[in-house]
Amino acid sequence: MFSIKQLIKDMITENDGVSFCPVRILSMGLSVPTVLMFIAGYAASIFQGHFDGQNMALAFTTLCGGFAAIGAGVAAKALTDTSAIK
Repeated sequence: MFSIKQLIKDMITENDGVSFCPVRILSMGLSVPTVLMFIAGYAASIFQGHFDGQNMALAFTTLCGGFAAIGAGVAAKALTDTSAIK
Protein backbone atom coordinates (compact mmCIF):
# COMPACT_ATOMS: atom_id res chain seq x y z
CA MET A 1 0.00 0.00 0.00
CA PHE A 2 1.29 3.45 -0.92
CA SER A 3 2.05 5.73 2.01
CA ILE A 4 3.30 9.31 1.93
CA LYS A 5 5.14 8.67 5.20
CA GLN A 6 7.02 5.72 3.66
CA LEU A 7 7.80 7.72 0.51
CA ILE A 8 9.31 10.57 2.51
CA LYS A 9 11.26 8.11 4.65
CA ASP A 10 12.67 6.46 1.52
CA MET A 11 13.61 9.85 0.10
CA ILE A 12 15.68 10.93 3.11
CA THR A 13 17.27 7.69 4.36
CA GLU A 14 20.21 5.60 3.18
CA ASN A 15 19.81 2.25 1.43
CA ASP A 16 19.31 0.55 4.79
CA GLY A 17 16.14 2.60 5.37
CA VAL A 18 17.18 3.56 8.90
CA SER A 19 20.09 6.02 8.87
CA PHE A 20 19.46 9.48 7.47
CA CYS A 21 21.41 10.70 4.44
CA PRO A 22 22.55 14.34 4.69
CA VAL A 23 22.73 14.70 0.89
CA ARG A 24 19.14 13.55 0.45
CA ILE A 25 17.91 15.72 3.33
CA LEU A 26 19.67 18.76 1.86
CA SER A 27 18.23 18.14 -1.60
CA MET A 28 14.72 17.76 -0.18
CA GLY A 29 15.25 20.86 1.97
CA LEU A 30 16.23 22.90 -1.08
CA SER A 31 13.57 21.52 -3.44
CA VAL A 32 10.42 22.29 -1.47
CA PRO A 33 11.12 26.01 -0.82
CA THR A 34 12.33 26.44 -4.40
CA VAL A 35 9.05 25.20 -5.85
CA LEU A 36 7.05 27.35 -3.43
CA MET A 37 9.11 30.44 -4.31
CA PHE A 38 8.67 29.74 -8.03
CA ILE A 39 4.89 29.44 -7.70
CA ALA A 40 4.62 32.50 -5.42
CA GLY A 41 6.84 34.60 -7.67
CA TYR A 42 4.88 33.91 -10.81
CA ALA A 43 1.54 34.23 -9.05
CA ALA A 44 2.65 37.68 -7.89
CA SER A 45 3.75 38.63 -11.40
CA ILE A 46 0.38 37.56 -12.79
CA PHE A 47 -1.50 39.64 -10.20
CA GLN A 48 0.71 42.66 -10.89
CA GLY A 49 0.17 42.36 -14.64
CA HIS A 50 3.84 41.76 -15.51
CA PHE A 51 3.57 38.14 -16.59
CA ASP A 52 5.92 37.02 -19.35
CA GLY A 53 5.40 33.46 -20.59
CA GLN A 54 8.83 33.18 -22.18
CA ASN A 55 10.62 34.12 -18.94
CA MET A 56 8.40 31.72 -17.01
CA ALA A 57 9.27 28.88 -19.39
CA LEU A 58 12.97 29.67 -19.06
CA ALA A 59 12.74 29.77 -15.26
CA PHE A 60 10.75 26.52 -15.18
CA THR A 61 13.29 24.81 -17.45
CA THR A 62 16.11 25.96 -15.18
CA LEU A 63 14.21 24.71 -12.14
CA CYS A 64 13.69 21.29 -13.76
CA GLY A 65 17.36 21.16 -14.73
CA GLY A 66 18.32 21.81 -11.12
CA PHE A 67 16.03 19.02 -9.95
CA ALA A 68 17.57 16.70 -12.53
CA ALA A 69 21.05 17.56 -11.25
CA ILE A 70 19.98 16.92 -7.66
CA GLY A 71 18.36 13.64 -8.68
CA ALA A 72 21.47 12.56 -10.56
CA GLY A 73 23.63 13.35 -7.55
CA VAL A 74 21.40 11.39 -5.19
CA ALA A 75 21.24 8.48 -7.67
CA ALA A 76 25.03 8.42 -8.04
CA LYS A 77 25.38 8.43 -4.27
CA ALA A 78 22.83 5.61 -3.95
CA LEU A 79 24.77 3.53 -6.48
CA THR A 80 27.99 3.93 -4.52
CA ASP A 81 26.42 3.13 -1.14
CA THR A 82 26.95 -0.31 0.30
CA SER A 83 24.05 -2.67 -0.02
CA ALA A 84 21.75 -2.98 3.00
CA ILE A 85 21.21 -6.68 2.22
CA LYS A 86 24.02 -8.88 3.50
